[in-house]
Amino acid sequence: MAVDGPKEPFEFRTLDSYRFAKVGLLKVSAPGMELQVLKGASETIISSGFPPILTEAWSIDWYKDQKQKIIEFFQSHGYEHYCMMGEHIMAFKTQDQYNSIMENVQQNNNVVNTPRVDNTTGEFSINERNHDIEQVLQNQVPRQ
Repeated sequence: MAVDGPKEPFEFRTLDSYRFAKVGLLKVSAPGMELQVLKGASETIISSGFPPILTEAWSIDWYKDQKQKIIEFFQSHGYEHYCMMGEHIMAFKTQDQYNSIMENVQQNNNVVNTPRVDNTTGEFSINERNHDIEQVLQNQVPRQ
């Protein structure tokens, strides 16, 4: 992100480098870098049994190729079911996985957009939340 003033170095690590044992849902919120995050999570996705994945998938023109590459990533990992939710896409490995989550959402009368897990009950629910895409894009550092 573009920042005025002194800059500090940051260490970037892949999700795979954390060696997470069991991921039940992967939500990627890394504007413009979703594909790189997903590629760095391939081992985690496989070892976790292909959990549902929610990521941004903007409909703006410059993002069209990136969005297609994200869908191709899902397909290469065997994800067959997709749910578009505004500027997000949720990928499911199987129809049963999709049905299970959507059934839970309908039972809880939630609005489909951003998934959350209640840490006290462990139940999955979905609540609405939106980004200001223009503000996110203005804060991007140009690629070198």
